[in-house]
Amino acid sequence: MHLATARVFVMGPTHDRCYQPPAMENVANFHRKYVKDAEQVKLVENQPFPHTLPTNDTAYYNTDGNSTGAGFDGPGECVSHVFGGGKRLYPVTYDVRDHWLRVNNSEYIEANNYAQGYTEGAFLFVPPQCTKGGCKLIVLPGGCNAYTDHPPTGGSDDAFARYGMANGFVILKPCQTGKIDLEAYPHNHENYRGMVDVSDAATAPSSPSHV
Repeated sequence: MHLATARVFVMGPTHDRCYQPPAMENVANFHRKYVKDAEQVKLVENQPFPHTLPTNDTAYYNTDGNSTGAGFDGPGECVSHVFGGGKRLYPVTYDVRDHWLRVNNSEYIEANNYAQGYTEGAFLFVPPQCTKGGCKLIVLPGGCNAYTDHPPTGGSDDAFARYGMANGFVILKPCQTGKIDLEAYPHNHENYRGMVDVSDAATAPSSPSHV
């Protein structure tokens, strides 16, 4: 019922050594079973990148000497499909790092009463037009430390933030580098390394990999 109106963007780069075909196609097909219209689900599988959501500056696989990048805007493709309904959205071109905040989310971590690897600190990007509410939310978990790291200034996080500034998206970036309950999650070795795309659902409540 809740997925019927969902808009879903699924990226499966051709040189991803982590998720092999048809893994991402299976994700897309799962959502296609529930949406009202198949066009609500966009699957991209023809771009030669490794395990990443590429930006315009990301070079194709095995072309590290390419200083101009491949020109595929993953964050832009995502927000345009999910939030723009297929209509192209555009980012700002100036530096937006000053709008990243460091927040303490310990009340939410402690409320769960089990350790899934998230730290008390998180980054929060708030465009000026969103300070009074009414904006959409993007959740981008990652292997970060909001108390010691600099705010995101590059890669897909920065690209999402530039779209957020132009189009009114708040971004929450929780950090997946905290304590993990080894009894509840005995096989979740990927999260020990700061990964966020796995969960040990057999013994504990699972969490979504990407929101």
